[in-house]
Amino acid sequence: MAAECGDLEVTPGVVLDGTHVEENGTFSEGGAAEILVSYWFQRCAIAPETGPQWADFELMDIYKIANRVVVKDVLNGGEEFRNRYWGTNITEAFQIDATGKIIRQYLSLEHTRQALDVLRLVIRDVRPVRVWGRAAFFEQTQHKPFEAAFVPLFDGDGSATQVISAFNFDFLDPGE
Repeated sequence: MAAECGDLEVTPGVVLDGTHVEENGTFSEGGAAEILVSYWFQRCAIAPETGPQWADFELMDIYKIANRVVVKDVLNGGEEFRNRYWGTNITEAFQIDATGKIIRQYLSLEHTRQALDVLRLVIRDVRPVRVWGRAAFFEQTQHKPFEAAFVPLFDGDGSATQVISAFNFDFLDPGE
């Protein structure tokens, strides 16, 4: 791993199909994304060398935002990702329940490539990734604004095992 848990070097945003991606960005105050990142940093204190682990992460600790959370299992070192948990608010917002599905089962080929690029960025280091913009990855929600935090979880050897994300759908894009 390139960084220890909590290193906060902000990387300039990258735009993918109208969606901005930023490592260690600033999250909307009080939203689900900020709550997840705050909890994730608390988990960092348990294993600062390897990063937070699934065994140390309790979804019930952040139950107030559980309906806005997605938990993805990392498959084959990041070759693909499977949704272990897909919150009810995510289903309502994106008009799809992708629980148990791998990414290519519910996104177009182009959006699958972009999603895999973002998720591989997330598991590359021990730090949160901020994604915001319009939900263009689903045709039926392409104009829906959102902000999300993506954080990695690791095993005892420092290999990424899960990615957890939390979404704010009441987000106002500062560029508008």
